[in-house]
Amino acid sequence: MQKMSSPDQHHELGPSTLKYVEICPSYRSSNETNPFAEEGTKLHEAAETGNLDGLDEEQMRLVIACLDYIKPLEDGADDIYKELRVEIKHG
Repeated sequence: MQKMSSPDQHHELGPSTLKYVEICPSYRSSNETNPFAEEGTKLHEAAETGNLDGLDEEQMRLVIACLDYIKPLEDGADDIYKELRVEIKHG
């Protein structure tokens, strides 16, 4: 497995699209965005980096809740990987 340096390095067929690929092996995401996807990306990055700059109160509350949840899981861990590239064979 390889560490990923940023969320923009995600493969076009990420885990959230696998259900569609299972139904239609030729499925490809439209790469269109929407406000919900953009907010999710923003919160993902904040949770990954710990940088809460630019978040509103509700967004900060959500990211802090996520970080508080994973902290006990990370404590005492030998290695912590925020992002990993994994091979998913399909087709």
